[in-house]
Amino acid sequence: MGRTSVDECLPLFLEGSGMSCTVLNGKDHVSVENWFDGRPAPGATVRPVGTEG
Repeated sequence: MGRTSVDECLPLFLEGSGMSCTVLNGKDHVSVENWFDGRPAPGATVRPVGTEG
């Protein structure tokens, strides 16, 4: 996978559990706050292969 902010075990974990996650910039406190409050926040959603969002 190269160098990323995502742990190398995450894709296998997500696929095995059928879960998805959203990767946010933790240094952008407003985005993190917005995400936890259910408001739009820039980030990347990671889903197992074959699932839709």
